[in-house]
Amino acid sequence: MVAVIDVYFRDEMAERPKSRQNYRLLLERHIRPTWGTKVLSDVQPYGVEIWLREMQYSPETKRHIKSMVFRLFELAMKRGWIEVQKNAYEPCERQRQNESGRKGRAHT
Repeated sequence: MVAVIDVYFRDEMAERPKSRQNYRLLLERHIRPTWGTKVLSDVQPYGVEIWLREMQYSPETKRHIKSMVFRLFELAMKRGWIEVQKNAYEPCERQRQNESGRKGRAHT
């Protein structure tokens, strides 16, 4: 997975300085230490789910980390490094009820 992270840094990183800083933090502090040495095909959704669940961070931070994992897999599919398929790390939609009692969509 380290190769995907390196290519993301080189070719796909956001242009805005604050976004670049935040993405770099997610990759270097959270994703690379755990998943960097893994072969991409060995990184399974359930393993990532358990890893995220055990993290002692806010739900928002966990969503940002999961989103970055999604981006890495999108890049790998785009480059042909893994078979193109539905990205298991894609945010899913679920129905929820907001404060007014109406149903809306929540993106997780």
